[in-house]
Amino acid sequence: CACFAVGFVPPDSVEPKPPVPAAEFDTVFQRVVGPASLDASTPAYEKDLDRLRALLPDVDAARDVRFRSVYCGSTRWKDVARGLTYSEQALQAAKDIGDRASQSRALVCRSNFMMLRDGSRHALPDLDRALEVLKGQNEPQLEGEILVMRADLRSLIGEQAQAMLDYQRARAAFRDSGIDHEVDRLLQGMAIAYRRMGDYAQAVNYFEQARPQLQAKQ
Repeated sequence: CACFAVGFVPPDSVEPKPPVPAAEFDTVFQRVVGPASLDASTPAYEKDLDRLRALLPDVDAARDVRFRSVYCGSTRWKDVARGLTYSEQALQAAKDIGDRASQSRALVCRSNFMMLRDGSRHALPDLDRALEVLKGQNEPQLEGEILVMRADLRSLIGEQAQAMLDYQRARAAFRDSGIDHEVDRLLQGMAIAYRRMGDYAQAVNYFEQARPQLQAKQ
């Protein structure tokens, strides 16, 4: 019987095939944008970005857009002008296919490079746009992350009351996304804002809450 020919494996005993690159890409992408990303150290996050780049299918516009929207946030961008150009290209690519979550992420990237080039106040408009783009998209974690970034900037330029409103909105957004613990960056931001307002007791309280998670990332 041909069933016993060398190298033949009966259908009922076929070994599982390794995941196709697209499926692997999706798994790593979810790690990059999902709750795990909030607790990841910078080296671990950058390693995931490298893995994502290696897994990017050759011809896949949608995944290419998603990749660009997170890779623009890599800490490896040392040249502000190049990072800004890459972010704008990522934003346009996301607009072209109507991927609003990727548009929002690319706006966050552009905001960061605008801050590095022109100062903190120049970063706020893109964060406002990023939140506007997300309306109706059911992306509570991303919304929470952007609100924390905006709160950090508002606190930095002295708008502590507005910053606190954003931190509270971010807290609610993280809860809506199913995250069952406090996010260390949010706690750290609130601590700094309270310190700037002169409420040192609250500042210490929030720093102490953030400490275990910050130490775990080291």
